[in-house]
Amino acid sequence: MKLSSRAWFRAAPHDTIPPAPRSPVSPVPQSGITGTLLLRLAQERPVWLGGGLLAAIWLVSWSFDHLGLGQLPWLALAGGGVWLFRRSRRDGQADAQPQDPAAMRVRCEALITAFQQLDPEQPTTALEAELERLQGIGDRPQLELALVGCHGLDRVTRAVSSGLVSRQAIALQKLPPLESAPQQWRLPAVLERADAVLFCLDAPLGAAELRWIELIPADQPHWLLLCCPAGMDLDGARQALLSQLPCLTATHILPWPAAASPDLGPLAQALDGRSRGNWQRSTELRALQRLHQHWQTRLERLRRQRLDQLLQRTQWSVAAVVLLNPVGALDLLAVPVANALLLKEMAQLWGRDWNQQQLREAAIELAKVALAQGVVDWSTQTLGLLFKMHGATWLMGGAIQAISAAHLTRVTARAMADYMARGNGVAEADLADIQRQAPLLVAQAAEQEQASWSSFLDQARGWMRQQPLKPATL
Repeated sequence: MKLSSRAWFRAAPHDTIPPAPRSPVSPVPQSGITGTLLLRLAQERPVWLGGGLLAAIWLVSWSFDHLGLGQLPWLALAGGGVWLFRRSRRDGQADAQPQDPAAMRVRCEALITAFQQLDPEQPTTALEAELERLQGIGDRPQLELALVGCHGLDRVTRAVSSGLVSRQAIALQKLPPLESAPQQWRLPAVLERADAVLFCLDAPLGAAELRWIELIPADQPHWLLLCCPAGMDLDGARQALLSQLPCLTATHILPWPAAASPDLGPLAQALDGRSRGNWQRSTELRALQRLHQHWQTRLERLRRQRLDQLLQRTQWSVAAVVLLNPVGALDLLAVPVANALLLKEMAQLWGRDWNQQQLREAAIELAKVALAQGVVDWSTQTLGLLFKMHGATWLMGGAIQAISAAHLTRVTARAMADYMARGNGVAEADLADIQRQAPLLVAQAAEQEQASWSSFLDQARGWMRQQPLKPATL
């Protein structure tokens, strides 16, 4: 067996996604139009507003009966309820990752192209160099065994160099000690390029060591070298570690008594069980999958930033259409139509080839589910419609419906973005899959929007101040 030793001292940290800053809630002026007062009431006295909406539901029902529309509002609610019983039990699934390094490399190159299209002014030379570094894994003349631990590894390196008897040519890669209380619990990136990992521990284990072990990916071949003090029961130490880490097996724990050399036979047997080419092919595939996942996260962050810009433009365009249009039926149609235009830009942003019919059906499907789940209460829609029929109160009803339409646009867009992110890479959209996943996606999107509700109200107040103060004439 041929052994060589060299040290890796620093790994490039992965990018972190900072949390989006939250806008402070600005004070609401005492003067202003009725829509601003309603926004303040929704923020400060939600119980009062909720009671008012309950009373409004009865009023709407009575009014529609006298207008000759019968049970139309309740039929709409019942129809929406059907969608609640069609909740999907299956999460969105992206297409399976290829199990061939060459195919995985093609996917990484496609992401580089996506970065270029999304931000043409940003150079991609660093991404290309990062991908190129993984090219030589299959050409290495030796297997790479990484040594990692929370303490110095000089003694471990000497023991492994002299005690590991294998038919494979192995290069030992000694990493710097892991911190006991790091700011970020993240394993060194160089481990992804190692064929196998030997984690060196001191018994009994501390909390930091247990946490580091739990971070090792399940598909990363690794063994634990357990350094036991004199007088410790080796089998008992192994069983104690297995009880703490049930994902391990006994063959992956190598006890090292204080007065003897470690038994590295199980490790050598595992390394000899596969050819060097097989090991390196698995390592290259694993490293490419990690790189693809990391790039996908960065790309998704850029897409969400572009989506925020699209929403700022679209949500208030929708609100303006609903506010100025005195015909309620067209208002309800204006939301999915505008959302379809928004989804068209989103499809281009996520690189999805959808036709106009698919976009329209997707927009209507998500909007119906949002209404059925109460994200935008149907009572506010019908109440706004009723107010529009009484010209003097038109502005108040229009404000409710306009802001509801803007909120519906945000929820629909976020739900669709989640769907596109989950199924990224699928060439053709599956409308039936959207129908199955729509309730869960909309519920998650609504929950995310609640976290930024104060910021949305601030934007709504600013938009309302720019609207004409005089009620429209029917």
